[in-house]
Amino acid sequence: MKVIFVISLLSLASAYPAEEEEPNFENGDPMLREDLFEGDIVIDDNLLSLLEGRSGADSNPKILWPKGVVPYSFAPQLGQKTRNLFHKAVAHIQNKTCLQFRETSAPTARIVVYPGKGCNSNIGRTGRTQTLNLQPNNPSGCEFFGTIVHEILHAVGFLHEHTRSDRDSYVRINWNNIKQKAQHNFRKRTPSQNHLYGGFDYYSLMMYTEYAFRNR
Repeated sequence: MKVIFVISLLSLASAYPAEEEEPNFENGDPMLREDLFEGDIVIDDNLLSLLEGRSGADSNPKILWPKGVVPYSFAPQLGQKTRNLFHKAVAHIQNKTCLQFRETSAPTARIVVYPGKGCNSNIGRTGRTQTLNLQPNNPSGCEFFGTIVHEILHAVGFLHEHTRSDRDSYVRINWNNIKQKAQHNFRKRTPSQNHLYGGFDYYSLMMYTEYAFRNR
């Protein structure tokens, strides 16, 4: 089954569950790095292929995880809090989709979770060991359920909801309120760059916050 079809099965009411503390972004949102595509996506051949309209996440078999099985492992230095939240996040995704996550140390193409800078991932499967960074909370970091689900969904092939080709029918972008050098992060995709399954989801975990990259 194609990975993109899991979008119709995700019923995610909120990025941050009521029982979880909300992120502290006083020192900046770690999901919004200006050197990455749209703040948290690693620029690689998968992404460039998609942006050039050569293939979408649902039509490029190289970007999909074979048989819907996603192998992953943890870097030795990753803290226990992050590991626990990652396990919670993958259990949530497995419960809502046909994807299965398998922790493994085998030398195979897999996601390796690191306590690196920011919260970021590749789009889909790269065919090799790929890094998913989850910066510890100190005080701003990625150790939040919604944030981790967001990055995992990037790793299985999802892009951001707010850059859908039809987004202007649902939201208004206040360009004057966005840092000029960050405005490229809000460019919507063309129809050839995405295939839409279902309507626009205002509550999607793949949507920016309303003040992302704002002028201060």
